[in-house]
Amino acid sequence: MRMKKRGTNYVLAGCLGLLLWPGLLQAQTREAEQVHSFTVGAAAIDPVTLHDAGGGNIAAGGIAYSFQSGTDTRQKRVGLSWQYGKNSGRSVNGFDLRYNDAFLLSGKDDGRAGWLAGYSLQASPWYYHAANGSPAGYSWVNTNTAAIYTTGFVKLKQQRFTVDIYVPVAGFASVTPAGKQYEHDLNGLLYDSYGGLFFTSWHNLKMAELSFRYEHRLDARLSVIAGVHGRYRKLTTPYTAGEKSYGLSAGLSYRAW
Repeated sequence: MRMKKRGTNYVLAGCLGLLLWPGLLQAQTREAEQVHSFTVGAAAIDPVTLHDAGGGNIAAGGIAYSFQSGTDTRQKRVGLSWQYGKNSGRSVNGFDLRYNDAFLLSGKDDGRAGWLAGYSLQASPWYYHAANGSPAGYSWVNTNTAAIYTTGFVKLKQQRFTVDIYVPVAGFASVTPAGKQYEHDLNGLLYDSYGGLFFTSWHNLKMAELSFRYEHRLDARLSVIAGVHGRYRKLTTPYTAGEKSYGLSAGLSYRAW
C-alpha cells in the first residue's frame, strides 16, 4: 500500500514539474529589467469644474518619473507625474501617482511582440483656479481608482513601440463642495480634497487613458523616449466635473541592471 501511494506521489510530482518547467525555463532565459524613465512634456487641458466650465484649454507643462521592473511576460511599474499650467487668470496643478501590474496574454516566442493585461491603482488629485485671485475660484477633481490595464509592445532592432490603455472600474472621488470658500493654500486644498470621498464606478465616473511611446536604444543602458497621451475624465455626481487632456512628452530611460 505504501509503495502504491509513494508511486502515485512520484507521478503527481512529475506532472507538476512538466507543467512548471516551461515557465521556469522562460524565467531563466529572460532576465528581469529595472528601468528608470524621466520625461518632460506639454499638454492642453480642458477642465469642467465648479468655477470653470467651458473656458477652453489651459496650456500646461509637466514632468514625470517612472520605475519599471520585470520581463516581457510580467511587468510592474510605479509612476509619478505633475502638470502645471496658467493662462488668462486660470491655472491647474495636476498630480498623478500610479502602480501597474500586468501579465502576458499572448506574444511571440522570440519576445519581439506581446500583449499584457492586469490592473492599475491610481491617485489623481487635480486642482484648479479660475477667479483671478478670489478664494471662491479654487476647486478640485480628485479620483482614486482601480483600473483594468493593458499594454502591448513591438520591438524592431534598437526600437520599441508601446501602447498603454487604462479603464477605471471602481474607486473613490471627491469634488469641491458647492458654496464653500477656500484660501490660497495648496496644502489645505490637498487635505480637503481627501475629505468627503464617495464611491465611484461606471455609473458616475467615465474615464479612460490612452498613450503611445516610442523608444530608441542608444546603448545597452540608455534610451531616448517620446510619446503622446490623452485622458478623458468625467464625474457626474454631485455635479459634472472633470477634464479632457492630451499632450506630448520626451525624455530618457536608463536600465539599471
